[in-house]
Amino acid sequence: TQQFKDYIAFRVQHQNVSVSTVNQLIGAWKILQTDILGRKWEDFSVKRPRKEKKLSVIF
Repeated sequence: TQQFKDYIAFRVQHQNVSVSTVNQLIGAWKILQTDILGRKWEDFSVKRPRKEKKLSVIF
């Protein structure tokens, strides 16, 4: 689990991946852990990043 978190941190810091890419990685990790390996997700819970909200430009 810590290796996965380190991998996510590496991708964000060094490869500038988007929030949606990180969420896809976490989703794939969740499917692997719960559906394929039969483990409880609570044991591996990883917080998902939120997309930054852009403010409207008003002239």
